Amino acid sequence: MEWDSYVDNLKSSAMNKISTVVYNGEKKNFGIVKYYQIHSEAHNDLVAANEPLSDGIKITHFLQGIKEDTAMNFAISSKSEASITSFEEFIIPFQLNCQLN
Repeated sequence: MEWDSYVDNLKSSAMNKISTVVYNGEKKNFGIVKYYQIHSEAHNDLVAANEPLSDGIKITHFLQGIKEDTAMNFAISSKSEASITSFEEFIIPFQLNCQLN
């Protein structure tokens, strides 16, 4: 019973992080790297809870929290590339673009 409760809390906490974190552009203590870290840690928690999300769902959640126009436009164009097959492949050029702008 304790394990079930732990797993339920882990899933709830991870989904809460994914759905509430927002990227509004680079700030002093919060940027695209931190935004990605929060998503990545939450996805790792979902894997630990045996509830992993597909790469497509990961990318969709990631895009939903982006509120900065340049990052949003780049992310949408990156997502449409046929060569992107995983969340990790999607995020690398995205992070580089946000850090350069």
